[in-house]
Amino acid sequence: MVICERGLLKKGFGICHGVAGNGLSLLCSHRTFKHEEVTAKRFALFARQPNCEGAEALKQQLLQTPDRPCSLFEGFAGLAMFLLTLLEEETGADMKRLTGAACPWHM
Repeated sequence: MVICERGLLKKGFGICHGVAGNGLSLLCSHRTFKHEEVTAKRFALFARQPNCEGAEALKQQLLQTPDRPCSLFEGFAGLAMFLLTLLEEETGADMKRLTGAACPWHM
């Protein structure tokens, strides 16, 4: 998994290069392998961030304004869909009823 090898993408909160994209990759890995131990190890590697410059530098990277701050892939719309996916995963709720459509990354 590229995240484990190269570290987090930290360009904002979006799906394309940000936090939500990292989270979706890990969630898809969890859904694919269905082994808690595998997922836990991957998350540990994900969280370790060997190239982290420190909390303040990370905060500055995350708070950069993307070219399209409200878009699905670069902006907060993607983060919102990721959070809805997590909620759906945790509760078993059907987010399609809330959003009007299934999340594009559902398997």
